[in-house]
Amino acid sequence: MKEASIALLIEPEVEATSEACSALAKADLIIIGPGSFLTSILPPLLLPQIAKSIRESNAHVMLIDNLTAEYSPASTFSIEDKIAWFNQVIGKEVIADVLQHGDKIELSYANVNGVRFHHFPLISQHHPGLHDKTALAESISQVCQLHHKPIELAEYRHCNMK
Repeated sequence: MKEASIALLIEPEVEATSEACSALAKADLIIIGPGSFLTSILPPLLLPQIAKSIRESNAHVMLIDNLTAEYSPASTFSIEDKIAWFNQVIGKEVIADVLQHGDKIELSYANVNGVRFHHFPLISQHHPGLHDKTALAESISQVCQLHHKPIELAEYRHCNMK
């Protein structure tokens, strides 16, 4: 794929698992990304049951922006373009916050169409193309605390984030 798609679809259409839909329905926080936008982030959202579960969820939805440009047609997408795609696929504006790398912490440094943007130092010292898992967990916690939705960092330490 050399050019950005106008639309994406999965053919044949497949069913989402009931466990995935149930987990989304019960979630307090849904984290989207990081990852390849067109091949990792959007495809699961193309399952109608997944999109519906997110659309109907009361969860706080957070998008984690990639640290580096993608080597795909998505490289031409701004973060605002990605949010617009996400909203179109879900059928509702659900992203509340975007976490991006920055040299210093800036909470709510911008608000675009109701989406709050936050900067945190997120680059791993050991793998410059990857997020630092501890910094990422702490930044998620800080943003959640801004919205009176505290989360326990211990929840993230149990994940095998590499």
